Amino acid sequence: METLEIYSEQEKQKQREAEAKFAKLKDKYQATEYPDKSVSSPLFSILEKLETETILDKSELDLLQENQLTEAFSIAQKQKQNKENEENEVKRLEDELLALKAKYKVPKNVEYSFCINYFLNLILKIN
Repeated sequence: METLEIYSEQEKQKQREAEAKFAKLKDKYQATEYPDKSVSSPLFSILEKLETETILDKSELDLLQENQLTEAFSIAQKQKQNKENEENEVKRLEDELLALKAKYKVPKNVEYSFCINYFLNLILKIN
């Protein structure tokens, strides 16, 4: 086989895998009614973001809503709410830590960022 043929076959295989992944994601997020089956469809990247729990931007949410993809939209909203809750909890813990440092008169020039990061990561893993 020539190099060009090998490359072409590899690209076709990648395309088939991406199409299969898109179909699987459409099933998972109940978006099978969406007419575009192409992996270049904006829905494919949106569903991949949902899969990785990446927060969608307004235009992506609008696309889900406009196409009545209620399950995917609902999941995106829940993920956004969870992210906001997580950020609020981190802020609350940081504030609590600052209050404790003030209460126990911890010197301000002492570096505790490694402790803060460890503590916050531990709390986030528990949740």
